[in-house]
Amino acid sequence: MLQAINLQVVGLELNALPIDQKAKLLSELVQDKEILWQLPKNKLKQISKAISKVRKLKYARRRQPKYGLFGAKTMDLPEIDAFFSAFKPEEWRYKVLFLTQAFLGLRIGEVVKIKLEDIDFVNKQIRIHTEKQVHYETDVFMAMHEKLETLLLDYTTIYEKEIKEHDNYIFFSVQRNCHTKHVTTAHARNVFRRICKRAGLDQIYGYREIISEPAALKLYEFLKGEKPQPIKEIKKNLGFSESKIQKILHDYNHFFKLKNGKVRIVEHKLYLYTTHSLRHAFGKYLAKRGVPIEIAKHLLRHQDIKSTQIYYVPDKEQVDATMHNLFAFPETKRKKY
Repeated sequence: MLQAINLQVVGLELNALPIDQKAKLLSELVQDKEILWQLPKNKLKQISKAISKVRKLKYARRRQPKYGLFGAKTMDLPEIDAFFSAFKPEEWRYKVLFLTQAFLGLRIGEVVKIKLEDIDFVNKQIRIHTEKQVHYETDVFMAMHEKLETLLLDYTTIYEKEIKEHDNYIFFSVQRNCHTKHVTTAHARNVFRRICKRAGLDQIYGYREIISEPAALKLYEFLKGEKPQPIKEIKKNLGFSESKIQKILHDYNHFFKLKNGKVRIVEHKLYLYTTHSLRHAFGKYLAKRGVPIEIAKHLLRHQDIKSTQIYYVPDKEQVDATMHNLFAFPETKRKKY
């Protein structure tokens, strides 16, 4: 196996080898069972740990989870009231969109794809095409609250013509050059962010960090807090070739911007509230109302009940109320001794 590497290791120091040949040599060595068999247990453990550490560092997402921390990003009733009170009359279409999401606990990608034929006003239910393809059901029918039913009935009556012109998508797009007939998730998130800012709900809890590729991270740290730097200065200070800089700018274009030959970094804010906060609020409300977790799992369309359990964490008020009511037995006459 090692013969595939045309290297004369004899008389040649390992440090003198090019990095690509080192990588190829290492790949061949770790696949050779005869060599690994000769190593003691502690050496095998060291090799395993080193490989595992690099793998996690290279491919780990060095930012907050996709939907953030549940406890921090859930909207309570005061925040929900402030959010829906901030819509202007001309933004009523988007208000209905987010109310539909809040009433049903939908993902933003699910609510924008609702079609007219998905709404059954006779049986008061609505069909949801879940985004999770591994789910046991890709189409789920959910009952509509009477308030949501009335809201959607008014909405579809007012925009009946526009809905038909956009392949029956309820929340049709009016953007120019839009690649879909319905409102895109990106546009919906932008509207949500605009309303949150107006309602005073634009708090942030951090910044999205760059992934841990050493060269990209080195460039990010060099530009952090600095004015846009010319490529010549980057080459001079970091020792990068121009082709390497261009590759980093291409691979991590969300973090670096090149304009007029100068490079600057873009810091992505992590907002406390996102469109998914409305789904979190729905799950939390189910738990507070004492809905059995099995029913909540079905309403939230979770494949694993462990995903539903994050909403069923008792708060201090519930724990205190349980203790106060624990020994609330009916009063009886005390026996006289």
